[in-house]
Amino acid sequence: MSSNESCTFYELYKSAERALKTKRGSFYPNKNFGSNITAEMKRRELYSTAVAALAELDGVNVYDVCLEGDYMAIELLINGKIKEVRLFI
Repeated sequence: MSSNESCTFYELYKSAERALKTKRGSFYPNKNFGSNITAEMKRRELYSTAVAALAELDGVNVYDVCLEGDYMAIELLINGKIKEVRLFI
């Protein structure tokens, strides 16, 4: 993997992480940015909400979601590589 590919992977990961952790409507320049993820969500609802939050990021897909006690784990498939984002609740 070249450093350029690594940089792109990292940038996509950080963009996805921001989109998942930012409450939708709270980002002034783009009120549609972010997600409506809440602690009360069930697995299927978490999955679809994460997919919607990442819809504008090319090369980033939700691979799986998991509810683990005090956090939610969202596994992302970014250009063929899997990386996890944890949201603490």
